[in-house]
Amino acid sequence: MTRSACLIFNPSAGKGNPVADLVAIREVLESQINLDICPTHEVSPSQLAREAIERGAEMIIVSGGDGT
Repeated sequence: MTRSACLIFNPSAGKGNPVADLVAIREVLESQINLDICPTHEVSPSQLAREAIERGAEMIIVSGGDGT
């Protein structure tokens, strides 16, 4: 059975390429985890985490900068 997780992803963090970063994360995780990807464009990471818990996410994974 595949586990579910919310990936809170800050595409503005760091100096890298956010598209390439997300592709790499998905390559590593999606074979074992059903990812619900939640970018932090307009919603705070804490709000995204609360919403993921309400939806029943088994895990919360965060990819972002120091503020995340």
